[in-house]
Amino acid sequence: MDESFYNEREQTKAKHDLLRRYLERFAYKILGSGWQALDFIDGFSGPWENKDQTRFRDTSFGIALETLNMVAANLSERGKAVQVRCIFNEKDPAAAKDLADFVARVRPDFPHVEVHTLTGAFDENASAIDSLATHPFRLVLVDPTGWTGFPIEALKTVCKGRCELILNFMHNYIAWHFANPSLNRERWLTELIGAELAAPLHSRELSVEEVRDAVLAMLKAELGFAYACHSPIEMVKKRRLHFSMIYGTSAADGVFVLREAEKKALPDHEWKVNDRRARGQLSMFEDEEHSPGPYGTLRSRHLEDLPALVTKLARQTKDAPLSFKRFAATVMEKHYVSPTEIKEKVGELAKQGLIKPTWKTRKEKARVPDGGDLIVWIGDEIT
Repeated sequence: MDESFYNEREQTKAKHDLLRRYLERFAYKILGSGWQALDFIDGFSGPWENKDQTRFRDTSFGIALETLNMVAANLSERGKAVQVRCIFNEKDPAAAKDLADFVARVRPDFPHVEVHTLTGAFDENASAIDSLATHPFRLVLVDPTGWTGFPIEALKTVCKGRCELILNFMHNYIAWHFANPSLNRERWLTELIGAELAAPLHSRELSVEEVRDAVLAMLKAELGFAYACHSPIEMVKKRRLHFSMIYGTSAADGVFVLREAEKKALPDHEWKVNDRRARGQLSMFEDEEHSPGPYGTLRSRHLEDLPALVTKLARQTKDAPLSFKRFAATVMEKHYVSPTEIKEKVGELAKQGLIKPTWKTRKEKARVPDGGDLIVWIGDEIT
């Protein structure tokens, strides 16, 4: 990633780094499995505010083309016949023309990716996008410049079948438009999360976090995802949350891929923010100069809380055992921790006789569980 494209745009770099890492792992998992075909859908492609005017490497569609073509080429060299399709949609006519011209010019450079470009609003083109996306797996990116244009009905149309969703939740826009009750806000909330989830929120003030939590709930209740997660990215100059990348997936592996990409991308972003402050490029109070950003702060808190979190969920497996993969994904859905860190805590509970060490039937010397090993609480049997 060329750092020069992101001068004073660290939050955009963090978002793109997260997207690149997630997309690469996601593509290898899907294309390397029995599915062997996927559609990547970018509902708000742009370009806008990009610095690379030749290869558009600092845009979501440029990142998708390079990453997916690389993965498909690597798998092809290993003898796997895979199919990748990118569907790029853009509403603004001038930006859409730039996008289409770019795709026409570089198409030979990405021989492993089929590319379609559409002009028009995402919600108006949702049916056309759905018709184009015929592969068995979809990854949908919704990253608008503001907070409108992706009503729940459009998401329902596009997020079908085996699908994962990445949605950019813009904190500042939501704060401006959703804080206080109004007729407009009632309409916006209903469009965003659906009438049932919106109804209890209409009559009171709302924080950004409450609206974000409602969007996360919508991903599960309305779109049918099993897991809904988010990653916080800081506004560098103002030292506040700028946006959250929200993820919907129905696969435990999807949560694992997200948290792994996040663990690599976001600490690097927050370190660079602190580095700029330390070099006097950002004015901050002296005692805040080297403090962690939102991801680092929350991750530290989640690690402190992890023993209690694991114990609480483990108690629920007494009558309903969970595979370790599902157990870990449930913990990780709302917490910035890794499978390895969860394994260690489960192993400690097993040593205390509170969890049955089912993994030892797989391998006698196994110290901690693996993906398919069952988590079963037996603590209540201790007398």
